[in-house]
Amino acid sequence: MKDYNIELDKVSFYTPQFAILEDNIIINKNGSVQKIYKYQAKDLENYTKEALLGYRNVLNNMFKRLEGGYILNFEVQRNQKKDFTTRKTEFEVFNIISDEKYQDFKNCIFYENEFYLSITKLIPSETKTKLSGFFVEEDSFKTDIDMFLEVFKKEIKELEMLAENLFLDFEELSVKEIYTYLHSCVSDNRQKVRVPSIPSYIADYICDRDMINALNSKIGDKYFKCITFNDTPLYSYPNMLEGLAKLGIEYRWCTRYIVLDKLEAKAKLEKRRRIVFGQRYSVFESIKAKITNTYPKVTNPEAEEEANLLQKEIVEVENNNLSEGYFSTNIILYGNTIEELEEKVRIVNKFFIDKEFITIIENINNTEAFLGSIPANYFNNIRTSLLHSIHLSHLIPASQSWSGEKFNKKFKDEALFLAKTKGTTPFYFNLHYKDLGHTMIVGKSGAGKSVLLGYIALNFMKYKNSKVIYFDKGGSQRVLTYALNGVFNDIGKDKMSFQPFENIDDVFERKKASQFLEELLELNNIEITPEIQFSLWEALTNMASNDKSLRTFTTLESIYNSNINVKILLKDYTLTGSQGELFEGDINPLANNRFQIFEMNKISENQKGIALVLSYLFNEIENNLNGEPTLIILDECWKFLDNKRFSDKIKEWLKVLRKKNTSVIFATQELSDIANSMIADTLSSQVATKIFLPNKEIRENYELYKKFGLNETEITNLEEAIPKKEYFLKNNNGARMFDLDLKENGLRFLTKSEDKDQNLAKDLYNKVGGGNIFTEKWIEFMKLEEEIEALKNNIKKEKLNLGAEDIFSTKLDYINSLEKELSHKEQELEEKIKNIRG
Repeated sequence: MKDYNIELDKVSFYTPQFAILEDNIIINKNGSVQKIYKYQAKDLENYTKEALLGYRNVLNNMFKRLEGGYILNFEVQRNQKKDFTTRKTEFEVFNIISDEKYQDFKNCIFYENEFYLSITKLIPSETKTKLSGFFVEEDSFKTDIDMFLEVFKKEIKELEMLAENLFLDFEELSVKEIYTYLHSCVSDNRQKVRVPSIPSYIADYICDRDMINALNSKIGDKYFKCITFNDTPLYSYPNMLEGLAKLGIEYRWCTRYIVLDKLEAKAKLEKRRRIVFGQRYSVFESIKAKITNTYPKVTNPEAEEEANLLQKEIVEVENNNLSEGYFSTNIILYGNTIEELEEKVRIVNKFFIDKEFITIIENINNTEAFLGSIPANYFNNIRTSLLHSIHLSHLIPASQSWSGEKFNKKFKDEALFLAKTKGTTPFYFNLHYKDLGHTMIVGKSGAGKSVLLGYIALNFMKYKNSKVIYFDKGGSQRVLTYALNGVFNDIGKDKMSFQPFENIDDVFERKKASQFLEELLELNNIEITPEIQFSLWEALTNMASNDKSLRTFTTLESIYNSNINVKILLKDYTLTGSQGELFEGDINPLANNRFQIFEMNKISENQKGIALVLSYLFNEIENNLNGEPTLIILDECWKFLDNKRFSDKIKEWLKVLRKKNTSVIFATQELSDIANSMIADTLSSQVATKIFLPNKEIRENYELYKKFGLNETEITNLEEAIPKKEYFLKNNNGARMFDLDLKENGLRFLTKSEDKDQNLAKDLYNKVGGGNIFTEKWIEFMKLEEEIEALKNNIKKEKLNLGAEDIFSTKLDYINSLEKELSHKEQELEEKIKNIRG
């Protein structure tokens, strides 16, 4: 066993980092300079084979540019996530459902990955000699090192540009992050590290734990073990080790690649080729060939195949299609006990065995392997087997299960909500991609669309001063609205009548009123001529001098006499007309409330009325936006705006809303409804996030789903997904199937849309009002209903299991007791309902 003692037993001796220069470049004791980056790998799980090959080629394009003297250190730190938090709001319904989710996540085990890339370049020998102090030609040294650093900065900038296109996020570490990351590489104590006043002697500063070099090696208080490859498979494929990022254990996955220059790489490949080429024949065949003066017979076709591959590899290196380097990788595992560590070793080793890797569970070489994993350490644990850059691209950590963004950059707040995935990685759900929050949701009836929309709306309310305006159909969010003390407007059913001309004394509002009237004419197929436009403007101007209460369709019709067809149409919107109930009122549709529902089920029967109502409401919404976070949900009703005039208006409207911190969700049951609409192109360009629900018949619209950005893998996943449970989100950051995993209180408020539930909710709201008191009382009702349902199921189950021999048994008594309890509960529920309806 290699003996680390006296001065050499200090971990700091093998830790190369010395000081941080400008631009966060680290200068190292071993004659190298280094930059460290943190990156977010893309999620390649849903990539097709063709897309994976394309991604591999881009990786190879980055690696093959590197010349000899460069060292790459990739590292994944997989840690258990324990810092789930919950927040309180004024809405008890949110607090209850959020706390329910928090308790569930707290009891589950989740992991998160952090990805790092360290790029190191060796300082040329002459400059390195001066650096060590043997020459004291200060000016000459400054010139050499400055020139070297300038070249390094230029080369590193080119690599940064390539990496930014490869990964979701790629940024250099700050000085504080550098200290914290390097400390995590040499210590079992994970913590943030304060930057010293003078950022030098880094190794001595960060190495705070002793290492025990033995068969059971320890760093600090933890045992550690390194697992490495004895050799890599002759054939590999993109994203080969992706499963490592899903294992349910903590680890450090450290990969080092020491790049060789072209001449050295070719020489080593040729040497290897000659050796392998000579292994084509057995000793017997070689002797026989010499004696008989004949050509020997190939007895080792594998060696011949490998020799041919090596010859091709030499040609590829010569043509600059590949680079070569020394590759080593370690999975470093930690355990508080030897038994805990051995179990983790078993899990990782099984993963590699299943992938047909030959692994080494380090013993004597354990400490050497650990030291070789420290970024920029190129002395320890050198593995001299060559690996070309395409093979490297298959074996580095370049993929992870996309977990969304923890932080909503648009709102400078936490993600909208946290969801589960099939693996051990949580998913942070956001509508926004960068600053664009417009979203499309597609899901057949019964697949869980309304539940998702309700959950999005509920969680949106946690943001400060946020507002939700929800255009619903079917009353699916009535219970949630009452619990949030919101306003439920049932247009066409409740006595609601708007006043579109209220503020026409303002010229800007008068112009909008004129546009509103033009939309009315267009919906009724009346050609809009300049004469009609002028006469309507003149009538609006005359009406503007009236008191606000008289700025109505009735007044407008009475003073308008220019065109008989227009006058007849205006008459239909007065109190005596068929549409008068909609626009002859004095209601401000956007009451001073943060959560509003516009129920469109009844008004949707009025084809002319609904389009005009929506146009008017959109105008009022735009007028009331003030830059606070706002979410507008259009569930199906957007289809009533599917005409040329409105499609142009929606296109402009979406741009305006984006600037005013407002997001719009377009929800539909059929993707073809969007694809065949006049706003299809607008949605394609203005909607950044798409959410698809499970669909067993998705193959019937295969080409349509491909048109909207899904590939074969994603379509298959949606075909196999579970309705009312799984949802698939996709934007330019990634794609992920997720599960809301709602618990009992979430279901009580987000799934109660049947008529009996809505009637009960209305009666309860009329009795106690909305908000937290409604929330409390609704839970009481739901608990009682659930107890009754559970008793019914239990009685049914017991009766099915009842045999003839049980007729006089205690089992029958048990069933009778259940029926009595059921009767009591049903009477209790009936009394409660009578009380609120009395």
